[in-house]
Amino acid sequence: MTILVTRPSPAGEALVARLRKLGHQAFHSPLIEIARGAELDALPEQLKALQAGDLVIALSQHAVHYAASVLRAAGQRWPNAPTYCAIGRTTALALHQVSSANVTYPPERETSETLLEMPELQNISGKNALLLRGNG
Repeated sequence: MTILVTRPSPAGEALVARLRKLGHQAFHSPLIEIARGAELDALPEQLKALQAGDLVIALSQHAVHYAASVLRAAGQRWPNAPTYCAIGRTTALALHQVSSANVTYPPERETSETLLEMPELQNISGKNALLLRGNG
């Protein structure tokens, strides 16, 4: 049996390497490519503008990694003021690792619906929210 891995890079290559170590024949052919977004250059200033109680909501671990690289290049740290949320555990862990912030996420399913049901997102009137997401 030959396995075709369609995950984007670098996760796809890592999976193929693990499968080959286990003796399987595997090939990598990603269906999508993850690339840097055009709006990332505005991120440092957008983060600086956030106040206490504002929100940073991560919807993609890839967006978190790109955001972190932009902040490092700008010599900027993640701010302490906002509340950090993520769509799921893996994205929350990625955001925590780069920001050292407490990141909440839905404990059950990793969907936008369960994210919107979180207590942190129930009273958002007058707050700003910065979404870290892919561009589709």
